[in-house]
Amino acid sequence: MSIKINFEKYVPVPEGIYPGTIVAIDLDDTSEYGSQLKFKFMLDPFEGYTSGKELSTWASAKFTPKSKLYRWAESIMGKLPEGYNFDSDDFLNKKVFVIVDHKAGNDGQVYDKVSGIKPIRTPKTAAQLNAELAALEVESPF
Repeated sequence: MSIKINFEKYVPVPEGIYPGTIVAIDLDDTSEYGSQLKFKFMLDPFEGYTSGKELSTWASAKFTPKSKLYRWAESIMGKLPEGYNFDSDDFLNKKVFVIVDHKAGNDGQVYDKVSGIKPIRTPKTAAQLNAELAALEVESPF
């Protein structure tokens, strides 16, 4: 019996910023570049992708103030407490903005490249903003 598989051409999403969710973080200890974490994001559905699209990127498994992993952790969680140790469970299922650029492979094919992530902040209500402004006016010596 013959097995047939249809050819699928890879089509990158347009460059931009997309809302999505961190759906997996896996450790790869076999990389030639040392231990790496593979982040998988599921972009929210958008035009042409009714069920979203999964994208992946890598980060070194080093957690120092200069590492991508640390910058991403701070981007999502805000200022990290002194002595915080990375825990992937703190990030799974977090909603983020995924910054997507394009990169050409050696074969000339254009691929999606996750160049960064940003937090999705909950907007403050007018009452919250007014309370913060009132607190600033009380504290101000002017």
